[in-house]
Amino acid sequence: MDLIEFDRFISFLEQSFPLVHEELELEKVNSHALVYKWKGTDSTKLPIGLTSHYDVVPVLEGTEENWEHDPFSGTIADGKIWGRGTLDDKIGVIGILEAAEHLLKEGYQPARDIYLMFGHDEEIGGDEGAAMIVSTLNARGIKFDFVLDEGGAIVENMVPGVNQPVGVVGVSEKGSATAELSIEGSGGHSSQPKDRTNIGRIASAIAKLEETQFPADLKGPGEDLFEFVAPEMSFAMKYVFANKFIFEPVIEKSCSSSLHHLR
Repeated sequence: MDLIEFDRFISFLEQSFPLVHEELELEKVNSHALVYKWKGTDSTKLPIGLTSHYDVVPVLEGTEENWEHDPFSGTIADGKIWGRGTLDDKIGVIGILEAAEHLLKEGYQPARDIYLMFGHDEEIGGDEGAAMIVSTLNARGIKFDFVLDEGGAIVENMVPGVNQPVGVVGVSEKGSATAELSIEGSGGHSSQPKDRTNIGRIASAIAKLEETQFPADLKGPGEDLFEFVAPEMSFAMKYVFANKFIFEPVIEKSCSSSLHHLR
């Protein structure tokens, strides 16, 4: 991590949101994770937490010229901001602080404490940022009424049968797993090669692992989303979602295809 760039960004926040830095208490956890406390009027109420992170995924060296605009420029072109973090997730940091600055100008004070918590290493696991913020607040016995994370986004061409943009609510995300495969066997000799080499055997195992996917299921908030947007769907998709008990496998396959297309 280039901590100098993080220091520059923190200085930018201080200059851009003067009221936030005058009125709210700022604590730097591990020197770069930021925790702002906005004091409420009623200390008996549980606080709420708003979170985001300001680190971003780097640009692969040698691919800079493939970008339409410098990925770290923040260029505004055709009504859009170009740059790392415009979606994931400096937009969250700026949006929260912009709202807080606006409310402070109006003299607003929340009824309960509000914590604004911004990590600096989410893209590599969050051990030094989010995890340390949790440990710090937990050691002080601070419990939240709720915590709102970055969640979903306003997406296009993602919900089957809907042409308009849809605001999706993210309540969970996939985790990750690492599988290490090894194989033992004779390398053989080129004069008497075996039908299957060790490389072929391990490649077959990798292929089987890739083909073993978790089953899809449509329920909870995801199912609620489709019920909510159903009136905006094409006639054919309305019919499909009106008969979910029959077409659920089709719906799940369609949703999976949309996600793969986005990736």
